[in-house]
Amino acid sequence: MDYTKIVTDADMKNFMNLVGGFHDGVVKELHMVNSAYIEENLSFVCNHKLNARFLIQRQWANPAAVEILAVDVTHFQINGSEEIYSATGQVRIDRNLDIPEYKINFDHGYFTCLKLWYREASTWLGKKVRFGHVTLPYPPKHVSKIIDDNWIMCEQCCETWEPIDKELFQQCPKCDEPHINPLSHEYSKG
Repeated sequence: MDYTKIVTDADMKNFMNLVGGFHDGVVKELHMVNSAYIEENLSFVCNHKLNARFLIQRQWANPAAVEILAVDVTHFQINGSEEIYSATGQVRIDRNLDIPEYKINFDHGYFTCLKLWYREASTWLGKKVRFGHVTLPYPPKHVSKIIDDNWIMCEQCCETWEPIDKELFQQCPKCDEPHINPLSHEYSKG
C-alpha cells in the first residue's frame, strides 16, 4: 500500500478520524535515525536531522495497524509504553522557519516533524518485530549451539533454526530467549 502524505490540518483531522485517535492502541515499534554520524576516520558529518518510523497497533479494524514516517523530527518525547487512550494531531506554521510543522500527541508523549506520511499496515499485528531483526530486553546470556553449517539451537528450549541473517544477536523463534549467534562474523572476531 502507498504512503499518504499529510499536508493540511484537514489531512491531519482525516487521519486522526481514520485511526480513531489511536484509541486502544500501542506504539509497538519505533525506529529513529540521526543523519549525523562519525566516519571511520573519526571525522564528524554534522547533518543533524532525525527521522522516525512508528508502528502503531490498535484493537480496532480498518486499520488495525498504521506505519508512520516522520521526517525532520524537531521534538520527541515518550514517557512510557502504556496503551493509548487517545491521540490528537495538528498542523501549524513554525514561527522560526515559516513552514508547516506536524504534531501528534499521545497520552504518554508526542512528536513534531516537518514532513509526515502514513500507510495502513494491518497485516503487521502480533509480536513479530518489523523494523530490524530483534529487540533484546537484556543482554544475551547464552551462545547458541551450532547444529549444522547454518543451523543453531536454543539451549533453553532446544528449538533449532537457520538464521536468516548473520546478525550477532538472535532471538529464539519458539521461546524468545535472546542468544549470541556463533555464526555471526562479529562473534568470530572475538
